[in-house]
Amino acid sequence: MRFDLRSVFGFGAAVALAAVAASALEVGDPAPTLKGVKQWLNGDAVEPAAGGGKTIHVVEFWATWCGPCRTTIPHLNELHENLKDRGVVFVGVTEEDEETVRRFTDKIPMRYRIALDTERTTAETWMADVEGIPHAFIVGPDGKVAWAGHPMDGLEETLRAMLDGTFDPDQARRQRADEQELMGALQAGDLAKAVVVVDRLLAADPLNFEMAQMKAGLLFQTGNLEGLKAHYQSLLKAYRDSAEQLNALAWMQVAPSPMPLHARDLGVAWAAARRAAALSERKDAAILDTLALVLFNLGLTDAAIATQTEAVERASNAEEREEVRRALEYFKTAKALAEEAVRTLAEEARK
Repeated sequence: MRFDLRSVFGFGAAVALAAVAASALEVGDPAPTLKGVKQWLNGDAVEPAAGGGKTIHVVEFWATWCGPCRTTIPHLNELHENLKDRGVVFVGVTEEDEETVRRFTDKIPMRYRIALDTERTTAETWMADVEGIPHAFIVGPDGKVAWAGHPMDGLEETLRAMLDGTFDPDQARRQRADEQELMGALQAGDLAKAVVVVDRLLAADPLNFEMAQMKAGLLFQTGNLEGLKAHYQSLLKAYRDSAEQLNALAWMQVAPSPMPLHARDLGVAWAAARRAAALSERKDAAILDTLALVLFNLGLTDAAIATQTEAVERASNAEEREEVRRALEYFKTAKALAEEAVRTLAEEARK
């Protein structure tokens, strides 16, 4: 029997599925060329495959129509700004034309190089057997692939390890082998084996949220709800000092998804969202947005509205502002309807 991957990952771990998807390029493989790119924006052409220097290249494949790609852009912008003086060059590769890309970047700025691969010669070599975007590759100074996966899943950690001299290519290869084994177990429907492999991956990288999310899905699928709740508690401790990870954990508990209510933990959501807001000094719109949704789920609608109002004020761009504003309007509508419902029930009780 083939296993339906969506039954495990439908509640929000599409990122994790992309992270373990098969790729023709493995760690240690020579990077393909970027010579097929016909036009470059935000900088001159670069050739990661050349090697022989000190530069680390990040080559990410994306598109303007890709929602997850838009989500990763602020993170990549930040990494670009923080690491450009340390010899890291970021390249975003898209198959779209200049007009389409410039319309997009007028609204959502991209500060790093953009490569227009309109003839798809680059995508055909780099992205063979990769199932989706965004998908990124790190190419070391030797011109070989050092890492591949979703830009939010291990990219920053790998870059910093390479810059600090602590990157272990053998460990990276072992991780990739484990990921391939995990994918095989999932496709075969062997959930018990999948849990074992995920635990092995988490032991090597305790802060890997995508693997943690995957384990949650597997525990739910196998009916181990006690194990699932214990897993949530362990994540709350592991992520204690990471606002980003805590925010993801809280969102996992309250976001609309196929995960049923009895498999969630509002206590974990509340603790994680509050700490994330404190660590970020209540300056991050996405974190405030999550906290507001947690408050709403707890029945604290006024507090949710106040927090969501903060999120609107903290939004970093027009698109994010509109998204959090819509949530604010939803909370206000819910409050008005609740007040109306209370009056209606009171009138009915008097009759």
